[in-house]
Amino acid sequence: MKPPRRCKQILQAGLSTLVMLLVSGCLLETQVIQVTEVVPVTQVVPVTQVVLVTQVLEVRRLVDVTSEPSLTPTPGEALTVTVQADRDWQPAGYNVPAYALLTLTVSGEWSYNNRGGDSYVVGPEGVPGGSGGWLNSQCWPPPMPLASQGALVARVGSAVPFVVGETLTQRVGGGGPLSFRINDDCMGDNAGSLTVRIGIQP
Repeated sequence: MKPPRRCKQILQAGLSTLVMLLVSGCLLETQVIQVTEVVPVTQVVPVTQVVLVTQVLEVRRLVDVTSEPSLTPTPGEALTVTVQADRDWQPAGYNVPAYALLTLTVSGEWSYNNRGGDSYVVGPEGVPGGSGGWLNSQCWPPPMPLASQGALVARVGSAVPFVVGETLTQRVGGGGPLSFRINDDCMGDNAGSLTVRIGIQP
């Protein structure tokens, strides 16, 4: 069956009038339609946004043994720490076992008044032959007011501090973190450091 003339006109119109064929009933089941209209794809969407990673973040894990005592030395093991003259109590970073025999050997010099020249430079025993009677807590209370000014003092946990001097061997009571500092009431004018070698025996 041939389509009427009106349908021929619609068919020749091309693809844009395909809807008209369906509405007018001109599209037959046996009829093959030749599409003469080509719709070119001319629009290309380019990807112009490129994410460039130029910043690399380096993550470092810093372990400060002076702030978090967590290591227990093996019996017979020697450990070395540095104690600064211008700081308060400085944890050595090690736990001393209860009733352990503690051996401390100290070297170096520091100053309890860096504005006074060499006359205020002392070793770990502090002012030779002196006592701390003149430590009058001008800045804050010294750890041992009656001990020599400038001496190295230590404590285990929260126990009573003790003078170390150049060398000391003593058995501790309760265990705990070992810490050191200079015996002084004002540390803002201090300078220098001491090196402490720590030995632990059961």
